[in-house]
Amino acid sequence: MNSDFLSDLPGPIAITGATGFIGRALCQRLEPSRQVIRALSRQADSRLPDTVTVVRGDLSSNVALRTLVRDAAWVVHCAGAVRGASRRAFDAVNVDGTAALLDAMAAAAPKARLIHVSTLAAAQPQLSDYAASKRSAELLVTTRGQDGDLILRPTAVYGPGDRELKPLLDQAMKGMLPRPVGNRRVSLLHIDDLVDALLFAMRTTPGEAGPYPLADARAQGYRWREIAAAAARLRGDRVRVIPVPKTLLYLLSLGTTLSAKALGDDPMLTPGKVRELTFEDWSCDSSAFRARTGWTPQISLDAGLSSLYP
Repeated sequence: MNSDFLSDLPGPIAITGATGFIGRALCQRLEPSRQVIRALSRQADSRLPDTVTVVRGDLSSNVALRTLVRDAAWVVHCAGAVRGASRRAFDAVNVDGTAALLDAMAAAAPKARLIHVSTLAAAQPQLSDYAASKRSAELLVTTRGQDGDLILRPTAVYGPGDRELKPLLDQAMKGMLPRPVGNRRVSLLHIDDLVDALLFAMRTTPGEAGPYPLADARAQGYRWREIAAAAARLRGDRVRVIPVPKTLLYLLSLGTTLSAKALGDDPMLTPGKVRELTFEDWSCDSSAFRARTGWTPQISLDAGLSSLYP
């Protein structure tokens, strides 16, 4: 993507979740832009590019949110909770935080357009508290947002900086890929392609809000043996696919949930997450967003893995 593309983006651009995986990647890509970039961060040392104006605070701070979005052309909402022990824990960030952001936009940036970064899991809200909270946040955007807002549903995102999928991919690069029993197809999206999608979205004219599923060029997704084969090509040796029974995953999820509660932490593996992991088909067709924006995913699974394991 050339510098002219970035320089033509409307601004200012406000970003929540700027120190997370997706938000940080977006800030880094926007560094050459001539626009004012503001990023919400709870950390004093956010390690964001010097060209980014950091607004200290989180989604519970009305003052910080109004400062963040004031007179913005676009607000990119990347912030969200991916770990939690209860529906309330997810709603506090994913639903209440989205509502607070919409309130701030109505007060300080009434002409701003919102890109709400949701998740493909929101298409199946019955599976988990996380998925249900993300669907509820989408409904807030559609009922309280402005004309021209966009809801994006990226599938599993991987790439440099990822901490969720990388442990699984690390195992594959060591020769074994655990596969949840029951899951037949998964879709993937490299972080660079997702950032491209966000930038293409900022050049759209108002239209249908979505939600728009996002994945790489493989609309049919991948079978686990295909992911193993890609890892095998990169490592130059066989990768075994190891089926993991659903019962074992549930037992592990109960153990991690109980231990996390005892320690005051937020568990990643919960019974709801097991239902997500064992869902039959997470394939994802991005054709509607491609037709709307002209975006085309560029990074194949082989190239994406090479970016992680050069």
